[in-house]
Amino acid sequence: MPEAETNARRIAEEARDRVRFEEEVLELADQVYRVARRLVRTREEAEDLVQDTYARAFRSWRSYTPGTNLRAWL
Repeated sequence: MPEAETNARRIAEEARDRVRFEEEVLELADQVYRVARRLVRTREEAEDLVQDTYARAFRSWRSYTPGTNLRAWL
């Protein structure tokens, strides 16, 4: 298999993995918000905490192992 084809497959697989991760992590948004709300005093602080959590998750998505507990990972 030519190197260009191998690279194209790797890039496509990574893109699929990223989309799958984003879909799964966004499904947990309500749960993440509820946890954040218990940790801080105001709704605004909880929203900021959720935003920070998702920003970190999207930056570090490659460190998540599919099939493990995504909620705990977040």
